[in-house]
Amino acid sequence: MASACFSAIPMLSLALPRRLLVLLLTHWTLQPCWGEEALLQRVGPHLACSGCKLAVQAFRGGVARHVKAKMSAKKREKVFSERFDRVCKEGGPSYPANLAAADEGGKRRFIEKHKMTSKHSNGWAGADVRKDALELCRHFVDGRREELLKAILRSEEARASEIRFERLLCLKPHGLVCEETDVPENEGDDEDDSEDGEL
Repeated sequence: MASACFSAIPMLSLALPRRLLVLLLTHWTLQPCWGEEALLQRVGPHLACSGCKLAVQAFRGGVARHVKAKMSAKKREKVFSERFDRVCKEGGPSYPANLAAADEGGKRRFIEKHKMTSKHSNGWAGADVRKDALELCRHFVDGRREELLKAILRSEEARASEIRFERLLCLKPHGLVCEETDVPENEGDDEDDSEDGEL
């Protein structure tokens, strides 16, 4: 990511006075660059983890649940392709309109507003909450399309929704956002991925 962030510096150095360039570079090194790292840093590790789990829940319900073991690889890929683009879509069914972010036990979580209780504090339900959740979905799901397709094609489960997607996406070393304790050992299809509406 660093190379992408600093690829414009040679052009900037031609156009800006030296003092302004030094100030800009100092600010650039202290602040995250645009894109995915900036998003993860802005929302923080706990909300990023919650967003990853919410994205997995949306993918599992929107795509994986429709892929069955008896399907051929070609049919699996067809179902995957037909349904994948809907998972992180603005205005799509996967993300509730009344999504909020709140603290619970010292960790920031996404939660549906009507499911908040006295154990939740610092709740916020502004438009930016749903926007952040959808951006996180695009980061974790859209950004890993090929890995998800490979997992679906390799699956021997009765339904592909039984694959441990949270471990695949949220604990992946490249973008580690969840602690081991945040991800259940068994993520089965019949299991609700959220506890009391917590995501």
